[in-house]
Order: sequence, then C-alpha cells, then structure tokens
Amino acid sequence: MNLEKYKNDSGFKVPDNYMEDFEVNLFEKLEISSLERKENKSGFQVPTDYFDTFEDTIQAKLNINSKRGRLINLFSNKQLYYASAIAAILLIVFSTGLLKSTQTSDLNNLDYAAIEQYIDEEDMDLNYNDISNLIYEEGLIMDDFNSYSLSEQAVFEYLNENVEDSGLIIE
Repeated sequence: MNLEKYKNDSGFKVPDNYMEDFEVNLFEKLEISSLERKENKSGFQVPTDYFDTFEDTIQAKLNINSKRGRLINLFSNKQLYYASAIAAILLIVFSTGLLKSTQTSDLNNLDYAAIEQYIDEEDMDLNYNDISNLIYEEGLIMDDFNSYSLSEQAVFEYLNENVEDSGLIIE
C-alpha cells in the first residue's frame, strides 16, 4: 500500500509558539473586551442640569393641573343611596301586596242564616262544657258581654222579634 498518498495534509497549520503564548493572548483579549464594554454607552443620555430642574418642572405641571377646577362624579354615593332606597321601598310594597291574602275571615262576613241552618241540620249536640272550653281555650272570653246590663223587657222584645217558635220562649 501506498501510505504517502494518504499523508495527513489538511491545510491548517498552527503558528509557531501558539500553544505557549495562548494564555497570554487570551487574557489580553478578555481585558480589551471588558474595557470596551465599560466604555459602551447605553444610548440614553441625561441632559445637563436635568436633576437640578426636575423638581421645578414637576411643580409647574402640578400647578397647571390644579387650576382645572373641581371634578364631579357622575354617580355619587348620594344618588346610589337614593336609588337603593327606592328599590327597597318598591320591593317591600310589591312583596306585601302579593303576600296579602284576598280572603279575610271576619265574623261580619258570615251569613247567620247559613250558620243556623248548619247547626240545625247537623244535629250538633252542644252542651255548656263544650262551649265554655271553646271560649276559654281559644281566648274568646266574653267579658264585654257581662258588662252590659240587659233588662228583661229588652230580652223579651228581642226574642219575640227573632224567634219564630214561641214554644221555646216559654221553656
């Protein structure tokens, strides 16, 4: 075989004393690049006497803004309170109107003839004890009834006018 043909010729050559001076050259380049970075500016420059006049310019702008006048809110708390009070009143009015029952159970609305007919047809056995228990348990104590003094003449007139069976009056 022909080894000369495959000679290691890449075309790259290392200069003389390259490996010996490598560290020195590297540190020199690093120092130069760090100095260049320090010298580079950020592109922002502060004008001369900027911080000396900064406070005066801010005060001047604040004085201009303060001369504008008083600001008025569109929705103040007072208006919010009024609106919520009106809403609460309407809610209460409508809720009590809807919850109120249309039927009232008054004794004035009762038909006395219907009650009398019910008692007669049902053949109810009412005695004194049942009625007195009903009066005292239900809280229907009739103290006002005892306070009226009725004359016998008034009672007889009432019975003559309202009772059809005169046999009951005699008993």
